[in-house]
Amino acid sequence: MEYTFARQSLVFLYSIILGGCLWLVYRLFWLIRLYNKDKKALTVFLDVLFMLTVCFSTFLLSLGFLNGSIRFYMFLGEAIGFCTVEFTLGKILLKIVVPVVNVLIWFCSKCKKLFKKIIKKVLKILYKVLYNIGRKISKFVIFFKKPKNKHKRRDLSSESDFSAEASESAESAVTNIKGNDYGSKKTRKLPK
Repeated sequence: MEYTFARQSLVFLYSIILGGCLWLVYRLFWLIRLYNKDKKALTVFLDVLFMLTVCFSTFLLSLGFLNGSIRFYMFLGEAIGFCTVEFTLGKILLKIVVPVVNVLIWFCSKCKKLFKKIIKKVLKILYKVLYNIGRKISKFVIFFKKPKNKHKRRDLSSESDFSAEASESAESAVTNIKGNDYGSKKTRKLPK
């Protein structure tokens, strides 16, 4: 399909404008990369993201004006627009943007510190409240809980498996404890 010269020149001008916009995206990624600690992984990620942005925007431009056919002068226009903004307006913009970003980063770090202090205080208060509520609940539960006596005495008369010898040895052990053998080192165990 033949395109008129006017249509092709319009696409060329739009591709120059697109190149300038892509410069803004590139510098935005550059600022993100500049103020981040993990540079290698972030650089790879942002470079891939920038290439995908360039491809997608070029495809949309060609789809809108040239029915999806890509021409060489579109790439040339994008490169001219990118370089024009980089070497003229870009120098001035970077001198303005970098100090503004530094002030924004300083302000955000102060807000982050203030936010951390507030969160710590709120969490301390919340911890104390929840701790006290937990103590009240545990006291309430313990109050209504039936006590378990681990050292219950056996009712010897109810158990039928005790013989007469076992009951006699138990009685003799009780008499030894009550009166005679307080100082002896030998202790007798009750049979089970």
